[in-house]
Amino acid sequence: NAAAVTPGGPADKAGLKPGDVITKLDGTAIDSGPTLISEIWTHRPGDKVTLTYTRDGKQATTEVVLGERKGD
Repeated sequence: NAAAVTPGGPADKAGLKPGDVITKLDGTAIDSGPTLISEIWTHRPGDKVTLTYTRDGKQATTEVVLGERKGD
Protein backbone atom coordinates (compact mmCIF):
# COMPACT_ATOMS: atom_id res chain seq x y z
CA ASN A 1 0.00 0.00 0.00
CA ALA A 2 1.73 3.14 -1.23
CA ALA A 3 1.72 6.23 0.95
CA ALA A 4 -0.86 8.67 -0.40
CA VAL A 5 0.84 11.61 1.30
CA THR A 6 4.27 12.30 -0.16
CA PRO A 7 6.30 14.99 1.61
CA GLY A 8 5.90 18.28 -0.25
CA GLY A 9 3.25 16.79 -2.52
CA PRO A 10 -0.27 18.17 -3.08
CA ALA A 11 -1.87 16.18 -0.24
CA ASP A 12 0.90 17.21 2.18
CA LYS A 13 0.47 20.89 1.24
CA ALA A 14 -3.29 20.54 1.81
CA GLY A 15 -2.68 19.28 5.34
CA LEU A 16 -3.49 15.62 4.84
CA LYS A 17 -1.62 13.18 7.04
CA PRO A 18 -0.74 9.49 6.63
CA GLY A 19 -3.68 7.48 7.94
CA ASP A 20 -6.33 9.95 6.76
CA VAL A 21 -9.08 8.17 4.82
CA ILE A 22 -10.35 10.09 1.79
CA THR A 23 -14.11 9.59 1.46
CA LYS A 24 -15.03 12.11 -1.27
CA LEU A 25 -13.39 14.04 -4.09
CA ASP A 26 -15.57 17.05 -4.85
CA GLY A 27 -19.02 15.42 -4.64
CA THR A 28 -18.03 11.89 -5.65
CA ALA A 29 -17.87 9.15 -3.02
CA ILE A 30 -14.48 7.43 -2.90
CA ASP A 31 -14.65 3.78 -1.84
CA SER A 32 -11.19 2.58 -2.91
CA GLY A 33 -7.77 3.67 -4.09
CA PRO A 34 -8.58 2.90 -7.75
CA THR A 35 -11.77 5.01 -7.51
CA LEU A 36 -9.72 7.91 -6.13
CA ILE A 37 -7.15 7.58 -8.91
CA SER A 38 -9.80 7.42 -11.64
CA GLU A 39 -11.52 10.52 -10.22
CA ILE A 40 -8.22 12.42 -10.08
CA TRP A 41 -7.60 11.50 -13.73
CA THR A 42 -10.86 13.26 -14.71
CA HIS A 43 -9.16 16.53 -13.62
CA ARG A 44 -6.12 18.35 -14.93
CA PRO A 45 -2.89 19.21 -13.10
CA GLY A 46 -3.42 22.55 -11.37
CA ASP A 47 -7.16 21.97 -10.83
CA LYS A 48 -8.40 22.68 -7.32
CA VAL A 49 -10.55 19.92 -5.81
CA THR A 50 -12.21 19.52 -2.43
CA LEU A 51 -11.32 16.35 -0.55
CA THR A 52 -13.47 15.06 2.28
CA TYR A 53 -11.55 12.80 4.64
CA THR A 54 -11.77 11.09 8.00
CA ARG A 55 -9.05 11.45 10.65
CA ASP A 56 -9.41 9.85 14.07
CA GLY A 57 -13.13 9.32 13.46
CA LYS A 58 -13.80 12.99 12.58
CA GLN A 59 -14.75 14.19 9.11
CA ALA A 60 -13.03 17.22 7.58
CA THR A 61 -12.52 18.81 4.18
CA THR A 62 -9.57 20.45 2.51
CA GLU A 63 -8.82 21.94 -0.89
CA VAL A 64 -6.05 20.33 -2.92
CA VAL A 65 -4.38 21.70 -6.04
CA LEU A 66 -3.58 18.66 -8.17
CA GLY A 67 0.06 18.17 -9.12
CA GLU A 68 1.66 17.00 -12.32
CA ARG A 69 1.05 13.42 -13.33
CA LYS A 70 4.05 11.14 -13.37
CA GLY A 71 4.57 9.05 -16.50
CA ASP A 72 1.98 10.98 -18.49
